[in-house]
Amino acid sequence: MGLRKAAPLPTSTQSPQSGQSRPAGTGGQAAGQTEPWVRDGETFKRSFHVAGGDVSFFTTKDQVQVASSVAKPGYTVNVNRYAGDSVMVSFFGDRQTSRVWVRWWNGPYAEVTESVS
Repeated sequence: MGLRKAAPLPTSTQSPQSGQSRPAGTGGQAAGQTEPWVRDGETFKRSFHVAGGDVSFFTTKDQVQVASSVAKPGYTVNVNRYAGDSVMVSFFGDRQTSRVWVRWWNGPYAEVTESVS
């Protein structure tokens, strides 16, 4: 059974495109501690602390970058870039996977997924 929570869009009135989940919750607090998006000029920064490790992103309009990713002991990290504005960082453990997907979607957007096999 997995746990899936999504961080809210900057404006909660945005509707999701078909086939995508709607952001849930009011703080994007999933497994572990998750910090809010911090704006620095045109750049947004955010760190995620999930079961498999820690990852930090920075994003601007149409561009997402991984600032750092550190796997916890027993986990490996994998970074997949789907487009300039879409990156997923996955931490794979023996029986658990943590994923953080960040993209620019009318502002910075993130989904955190924790799953146990």
